[in-house]
Amino acid sequence: IGSPAMNFFEATVAEQAGQLFVEKGPIRIPVPRKLWPKVSPGVVVTAGIRPSDIGVGAHGKDQRGLLPSLVLATEIHGAEVLVKAQAGDSAFNFHVPLTQRPELGRTLDCSFELDALHLFDKQNGQSLANLN
Repeated sequence: IGSPAMNFFEATVAEQAGQLFVEKGPIRIPVPRKLWPKVSPGVVVTAGIRPSDIGVGAHGKDQRGLLPSLVLATEIHGAEVLVKAQAGDSAFNFHVPLTQRPELGRTLDCSFELDALHLFDKQNGQSLANLN
C-alpha cells in the first residue's frame, strides 16, 4: 500500500566489527539494533525501505554511509520529483523536491533512514519485526 511502493531487495545479513548489515552488491545498510535478535550472519532476507526514507546526501536522523546511485529516470509529481536510481543491479525509487530534480545519468550519493529499514522472511514474506 502506498505510492510509490516500498523498495524491496534480497540481501544477505553480514557482520563486521560487532555491527550487523544487510548487503547486496554495493548496497550495505546497517540493521537497526531492534532487529538484531531476529537475524544472524549469512541469513538471506528481503529488505524493504519506503521511498520517503531515502534521500540525497545526509538524510534523516540516523544514517551512515552514502550509496553512489545512478539516476535512471525522473517523474514530476506536483512539488516533488520521483527519482528512479540504481546501485549495482538494484533499482529503487525516492522523492526529492522539484527544485532539486537531478539530471538523468547523474550519480547521486543516496542515504537511508536506518530505523525505517524493514526486514522480511525470504520464504514466507512475514515481517521479522513481528516474530517472537
